[in-house]
Formats: sequence, structure tokens, C-alpha cells
Amino acid sequence: MTLHILERFDLTVLYGQIFVSRPGEGGYPLWTQAHVDQGFAWRAVCVAFGIPDHDGECRIEIGRGEPPPLAEDCRRAIEVPYLVPPTGVEVGGLAGWRIVAMPPGPHQLRFELMPGGAALGFRVRLVLTPGAPRRFAILRRDGEMTTDTVLTTEAEVAR
Repeated sequence: MTLHILERFDLTVLYGQIFVSRPGEGGYPLWTQAHVDQGFAWRAVCVAFGIPDHDGECRIEIGRGEPPPLAEDCRRAIEVPYLVPPTGVEVGGLAGWRIVAMPPGPHQLRFELMPGGAALGFRVRLVLTPGAPRRFAILRRDGEMTTDTVLTTEAEVAR
């Protein structure tokens, strides 16, 4: 299966996190120390990924298909299961989002974080692989994550 890039856009990141969620369902996860340590907070309807020490512009790239090998400059890489609804996925943060259309069904969602260069804080690649085995995994961690083991796969709703 080939990786198809569906969208690329710049996103203003606030509070050091981006979300992948089911459009209109909200329910952003509440971060605990365990979530900070592992770099993500997961709920069935919404997953949040941490962006270390950064509020500002990031380049987001969303693809569907087989993820490529991790880039040498990749700082963080995390995989979680994700069920894409018929309405696609909503990708963004507290300052805005974009709905990305794609076929529904079970997917494996990979988050990759790379340096963004002079103009951007980071580049984020999100790859959704249909039919992949359901798993939670930390493939690469940076110095702000304190573990390479998944500590929790549950989060409460932030209120």
C-alpha cells in the first residue's frame, strides 16, 4: 500500500498539543502526568499529541496508507489505534482545525514530529493506515518524554 498525502497546512499550536478527533464529537482528553510522560493522551473519539515546548506555527501533513520508515530527524513517533468515522477526521488544535475526508474504518494512526526549520517550530506527519493491527506504541521519544513505554491508554474528558 502506498502512502497518499491528503492534506498539508500550517497550524497555530497552543498549549503544546494537536488533536485528531471525530468531527463534531469533541471530547478532548485531559492530560495527566502519565500522558505528559508518554507524549499523548488517548480517547476513542479524540487523541492529543504533545508538541514539546512550542506554541506557534507547525506544518501538518496528513496521509493515508503505509507509513514510510522514520526519518533520521524524527524526534517523536507514536502509534495508536483510531476508528475513522464516515465524516473523516478533524485535525487541529485550540486555535483551529481542518476536516480531512477519508474512507471510514479501523486505522492505525502514526504521529511523527520533526524539526520545522527557521520558519516553523515543527513538522508533524500524521499517517492513517487502514486495517493495521490495533496497538499503542512509542516508536521514538525525545528528551521531554520520560518513557518509551505506554503508561496509559485511557483519558478523561477535559472540562
